[in-house]
Amino acid sequence: MNVAIELHGVTKRYGSTLVIKELTHTFAAGTCTAVVGHNGSGKSTLIKLLSGQSIPSKGTLTSQGMDSEEWALRVALSAPYTELLEEFTPLEFFQWQKKFRSFRNRLNPEDVAARLELPMQALHRPISTFSSGMKQRVKLAAACFSDTPILLLDEPFSNLDADARRWGHETIHDSLIPSEKWGERLVVIASNADAEETAHCSHTLPLPKF
Repeated sequence: MNVAIELHGVTKRYGSTLVIKELTHTFAAGTCTAVVGHNGSGKSTLIKLLSGQSIPSKGTLTSQGMDSEEWALRVALSAPYTELLEEFTPLEFFQWQKKFRSFRNRLNPEDVAARLELPMQALHRPISTFSSGMKQRVKLAAACFSDTPILLLDEPFSNLDADARRWGHETIHDSLIPSEKWGERLVVIASNADAEETAHCSHTLPLPKF
């Protein structure tokens, strides 16, 4: 299944503040696009538009290859503003998540938890006791290993140290392998021009700051 998200003249305002102006672009399956720009250029706003969490103030944003009502179910998202169920352990969190969507290529919750590369005892601790870097691993793994045709990552390496960034590279690389169910994935990574975060991207979409 090939999906695409098409933006035609999309503008987004918050009150009198212009964030995105007349953006026209197509994100297609099989592409990994880096959305780059300075703070305040609208990177997170664009991710929210692509995920269906926000709607344009002007212009159109349409999906190809899926019905509009399926949109939210076909997106996996990791962002600083997404929340975890912190009373759960990582394994409990992934078991809960699987009630709503499957994991890629027949992975089970135990597989995903193991891929966090955290100490065994950490897998049985509430996420609320984790450091910010450990929480980011859980967020990133939950998104990357979800079996969805669309993957949106907003600053995926935030709070990750050097060793965790290596893990992050491997995790994003694995997320780009075609899915048994959906085929090639549409991936968008928003970054403050972090070369490590965008190393797997073949396309770049710079956003100006207004």
